[in-house]
Amino acid sequence: MKTKIAILVGVEEYDNLPNLPACKFDIELMEKIIKATKKYVDILCIKKKIVGAEVKQILVDFLRSKKGEDIEEVFFYYTGHGHFFEGKFYYLLSDFAEPSIRQTSLDNTDIDNLIRNHSPSLTIKVIDACQSGLAYIKHSSSIKKYLADSKKDLKNCYFLFSSRLEQYSYQDDNLSYFTKSFAKAIRDIKAERIRYVDIIDYIADDFKAQSRQTPYFVTQGEHTEIFCTRNEEIRKILSGLNGNGDSENQEAVGSLWDPEELVKRVEADSEDYIGKPQTVSILEKLKEYTMGYDYSESFENIYSFQPNFYKSYSSVVDLKTVAEWIESHPRKYFVKITRDTSFLVTNGVGGVQYDDQNLPIVGFETTMDLPYTQIKLVAFPKFPNIPRAKCTVIFLISKSSIRFFYQFFCDREYNWGEFVEGGPSEWKNIEIRFGIPEQIPKGFDIIVKEFEKWIFAKMQKKLESEENV
Repeated sequence: MKTKIAILVGVEEYDNLPNLPACKFDIELMEKIIKATKKYVDILCIKKKIVGAEVKQILVDFLRSKKGEDIEEVFFYYTGHGHFFEGKFYYLLSDFAEPSIRQTSLDNTDIDNLIRNHSPSLTIKVIDACQSGLAYIKHSSSIKKYLADSKKDLKNCYFLFSSRLEQYSYQDDNLSYFTKSFAKAIRDIKAERIRYVDIIDYIADDFKAQSRQTPYFVTQGEHTEIFCTRNEEIRKILSGLNGNGDSENQEAVGSLWDPEELVKRVEADSEDYIGKPQTVSILEKLKEYTMGYDYSESFENIYSFQPNFYKSYSSVVDLKTVAEWIESHPRKYFVKITRDTSFLVTNGVGGVQYDDQNLPIVGFETTMDLPYTQIKLVAFPKFPNIPRAKCTVIFLISKSSIRFFYQFFCDREYNWGEFVEGGPSEWKNIEIRFGIPEQIPKGFDIIVKEFEKWIFAKMQKKLESEENV
């Protein structure tokens, strides 16, 4: 007898990353839907806060128990933070820590291999990965190739990812937008027998008007595979859904909230919003935290640290890349894009009215009066055979969040005690909501841990190359 199984993983709470409250509701909704389809013989649902090692053991034990069974379909769903790192995609678990990423997350490749061991006729993966903020700005081509390659050796498969992984996935306090769109597809599609390709088409249309989140799909099949036949239980579960979750772009869809409910939503959403005095206070506290930062013992054994704070962006390398990111992610940050006005003269159109939105981007400037706009952390070596290094951190401020952008450098010593700045790493970024102020120092923790790992990797490469000479 052929068997269909489902694996659902939802991670709401994190030790070292911002929590994702909507993921609690994502996993509960998906569990209800999967059960209501009546097609899956066994359903594994992991939704409690448990460490990575335990999650892996539960997952392996579940799949091991299916050994010898004729698996027709595997349905895998994940909601939580995701991270593309060193050519692989990871589903981050509650105890995730960057230095131990393989122990504290699920490797997408490992999941694929575990599934391949059972040779299912059909593999479905629905991934609502809200970016951990650790993704590089420029990763699109390598990620797409990775996702396309992951379908190899699978008979038929449909992979649904909540966003291009150089983007971010969004959520409110109730549901992640992608999971809500998946559920809405099941509710709204006219046919009673709903194909996976029907769901893909619905989601693509649902997000068509948005630039900040674009779902990505990988398909390999006949486009006839059925997810479910909509029954009365499914209708009941999905009857309360409304909207697409995007409060900035949507018009009302489905039933409208009653005024009392709307007021509650406004009040809950307002908790993330703060004024300028509170923002300045948060930055002053962050400065104190940075000045007294407790670095790891191994890092302090070989480096001493000096954080510097600047009001201007003038010393920031490649500010243009961040400005271009801002341009392609329209949010209400308190910044203004700056453009190359010399373009008007050098191209012979001086004195002619010209739409400055078409001028080349050169950078941006803050529209707020902040105590500082840049942190430059300098790591001074305690040994002569390791490089001086720097970490530049800048940030964007909105009424409800702070987004850190950061990059690393190794200085080149061209004479005793004289240095020239080396080429920077790619910009990375992480966003923290103001509604959880205790999470803001965790953002700096993540940056420092990445800085340490980056420097250690540089040192190891240098020492290995010298040993091989």
